[in-house]
Amino acid sequence: MTQKADDTKESILACAKEEFSLKGFMDASLRSIAERAGLTTGAIYRYFEDKDSLFGALVAPLAQRLNEGFANEVALYCRLLNEGRPFDSLMEIMLDGIPAIVDFIYADYDTMRLLACRCAGSSFERYFDELAQRDAEETRHFIEIAYAGRQGKPNIDSAHMDILMRLTYKAVLEIVALEMPRDEADRYILVLSEFIQAGWGRILGGHPQSYADLH
Repeated sequence: MTQKADDTKESILACAKEEFSLKGFMDASLRSIAERAGLTTGAIYRYFEDKDSLFGALVAPLAQRLNEGFANEVALYCRLLNEGRPFDSLMEIMLDGIPAIVDFIYADYDTMRLLACRCAGSSFERYFDELAQRDAEETRHFIEIAYAGRQGKPNIDSAHMDILMRLTYKAVLEIVALEMPRDEADRYILVLSEFIQAGWGRILGGHPQSYADLH
C-alpha cells in the first residue's frame, strides 16, 4: 500500500470514529463518513468491505487487548490454584485489580466508548456480554479446582452467576456510558470495588453466613 493509500485509510478511520462516536453504529452511514473524509462512498469500499468491517477496524485492536488480558489472568489464577492457593485469596486478587481497569479505560477512552456504548447492530454488539460469560465459566472452573474434595463449595446457580457477572461488567462500563470525568471515575471505581467485593466475597468467598452457608 502506498503512502497516499495509507493516509487515505487513516483519514477514513478518523472520520469513521467521529461518525460512530456521534451517531452510534446503527445510525452512522458510509456516505456521511465519506463526506467527512472528502471521498466518495465507493472509495471507502476499496479499503473496507462494509460498515461493520470499518467499525471492527476501530474496535478490534482494543477487544484483542482485552482478550489477551483476560487470558493472562486466567493463566495466572490457574497457576495459583495449582500451587494450592485458596479460592478466597484469588477472589481478593481479582477484586483488588478492579481499580486498574480505570487506567485501561482512559488509555483509549474514545475507542472503549465505541466498543461499550456505540456498538448496537455491529458484530461487536455482544462483546462484553460474551466476555462476562467467559468470565463466569472460568470462575466456575476455578471453583471446581479449588474445592475438589473439599467441603464448603459455593452453591450458586450457573444462570444466576451469569446474570451477576454481566451486571458486574455493566457496572464497570457505566464509567463510559455516563462519560465520567477521570477523577469521578477513580472515586466511583473505589466504591464499586467495595460493593463488588462484599457481594462476590459473600457468595464465593466462603465467609460465615455466606450464600454457600445459607443454601
